[in-house]
Amino acid sequence: LIKVEHVSKKFCRDLKASLWYGMKDLSSELLGKKKEEQQQLRDKEFWAVKDINFEVKRGECLGLIGRNGAGKSTILKLIAKKLKPTSGSVNVVPKLSIATAHQVMPHEDRDLTVSEFFQKCFTEKKYDLDRRINDVFEIVNLHADHDKVIKTFSGGQQARLLLAAALIQEPDLLLLDEP
Repeated sequence: LIKVEHVSKKFCRDLKASLWYGMKDLSSELLGKKKEEQQQLRDKEFWAVKDINFEVKRGECLGLIGRNGAGKSTILKLIAKKLKPTSGSVNVVPKLSIATAHQVMPHEDRDLTVSEFFQKCFTEKKYDLDRRINDVFEIVNLHADHDKVIKTFSGGQQARLLLAAALIQEPDLLLLDEP
């Protein structure tokens, strides 16, 4: 399902430098110049992940364990196509439905009720939300009033709510960040 080959991703610690490097990299890419420069760190850059390789086959489960700043979330974002690798390739089976669940609820969603949150998440998708929400809430052990405001939830309840939103989609691939 997933094949990660020689993947590296670097970031810049300084916003101004990052914007400048991004413009240079984009112009080099548009002009078809070689990416050799991207393999070297420039001033204020660091490797989040370097030369990562792994495969995940159907039915397998992969856990990434490491210290803070080890690149676990970066790998998940690369698989979910929310980030582009500096080098290497991340291949996910085409037409595979992917859902992600993060530990932290976006700040702007905390003022919504549970019902409003799910309506916002699934406005374009046709789900039997009432039935699915109740089923998924039971799975994640979350017993909440659908009219309750999310900011009144504990951090654990908010994390389970995000997991429920991912499970409602019935994805082929579920990416969890600090579940």
